[in-house]
Amino acid sequence: MKCCVEVRAAGECRQSANQRGRRNRHTAKNRRTLHGIRVSRRHRGTSPLALKPQKPHTREAKMRLFRLYRIAPAATISSRRQARYLLRMSAAEAEIIAILRADRRRWHLLAVVAALDLPDCWIGAGFIRNAVWDHLHQYPPSPPNGDIDVIWYDSDRTDPALDRHHEDRLAAIEPSALWSVKNQARMHIRNGDPPYASAIDAMRHWPETATAVAARHHGAGRCEVAAPLGTADLFGLILRPTANFVDLKRDVYDERRRSKKWLEFWPLLREA
Repeated sequence: MKCCVEVRAAGECRQSANQRGRRNRHTAKNRRTLHGIRVSRRHRGTSPLALKPQKPHTREAKMRLFRLYRIAPAATISSRRQARYLLRMSAAEAEIIAILRADRRRWHLLAVVAALDLPDCWIGAGFIRNAVWDHLHQYPPSPPNGDIDVIWYDSDRTDPALDRHHEDRLAAIEPSALWSVKNQARMHIRNGDPPYASAIDAMRHWPETATAVAARHHGAGRCEVAAPLGTADLFGLILRPTANFVDLKRDVYDERRRSKKWLEFWPLLREA
């Protein structure tokens, strides 16, 4: 009799341990998800906006992800490939794309430049920066003022005449815009820098951190953002010179700050 009681007690202990194990695994699994979307181990415990979910398993989870990242409704995502592309974005990149998508003029101009089909081609500088600053100041979308800076990179075609040819092509498609096209494979000479390795590498040598942001259109509603110096200063409304413009080229940065009157147009800006 005593033996049967001990066997029964041991079985109950094992059953209780198994139940606790299942509960712990279920709790751990819940901790590994964000709004029903699995999150990599190294990102557990971080802020939701800092997370990069790996794979949504249901349509409802996808829709929660798109709402979290404040981008286009899930109904506009027509393929798994586009969904995977969106999942690789950071929250800041998704925010920039949402701002551009809401600005019909800028979204159209991105598509116009994409039609040129130039290698490593982007629209950058004030085209992106001003749109974000307008959004953060709760201004309505305003058309780009000044030149629209189109950058591309091809080390085998550095003749300035080719840039002017592309400007003429863009003007023929959209004559109301002021186009500036520059192959960054030759711009290091004018700027007194070492040769650039790509258009994105060239952006690292621009005067302000908030200016070193660009975007390009991929068709089918897709857009890509490049920010080699990050987006913290852009969204933090901070004016900060890049490394080369802190000392060596400080006069260039100071002149840009005075002539462009950024602090007058966007009063929430502050200097680093």
